[in-house]
Amino acid sequence: MLNVAVRKKLLPANPCLGVEFPVAVKGLFRPHYVTWSEQQRIESHGPQYLRNVIRIITETGLRVYKELTPMIKNQVDLQNAVVWIPVS
Repeated sequence: MLNVAVRKKLLPANPCLGVEFPVAVKGLFRPHYVTWSEQQRIESHGPQYLRNVIRIITETGLRVYKELTPMIKNQVDLQNAVVWIPVS
């Protein structure tokens, strides 16, 4: 629908053009969505810094290697509870 709006010159560009859609995974790997009880069990067995990372990943939906690992200190504003992701 957004592409049609761009063609009809109702929008300057499609804002969803760079979105990566989930791909059907073949083979042994299947994504597992962590339930709240599983998350609590994982957090209770790990050190404090891991608990924070697990909570950040599950509550924000950040991808570990693409968004969380390259994050630097000035992209996190703890006082306002804001994280800035430059490229996602």
